[in-house]
Amino acid sequence: MTASGYMLAETLAFADHHLFSRADARRIAASVSEHGATAIVTTSKDAIRLEKLGPWPVPLIEVPLAVHVEPALSFRDWLLASVARSRA
Repeated sequence: MTASGYMLAETLAFADHHLFSRADARRIAASVSEHGATAIVTTSKDAIRLEKLGPWPVPLIEVPLAVHVEPALSFRDWLLASVARSRA
């Protein structure tokens, strides 16, 4: 079980900004069938991409991601300095 409370049957990893194909959709659907999964859990960003390849045998569940940068003030200073350098 994950920290979010989901019981995962399998994890299929794809690179960030992955362009999902019909072959990917078949692989995901096969995993759902093999494991008797009741949902496909993915990020909001990937859910939008995956919806286009449906219909799916089970619902797509979007898990929003929250990003916190620590230490925030140091990151802010670095980011502002980087932007300033890129404009120079």
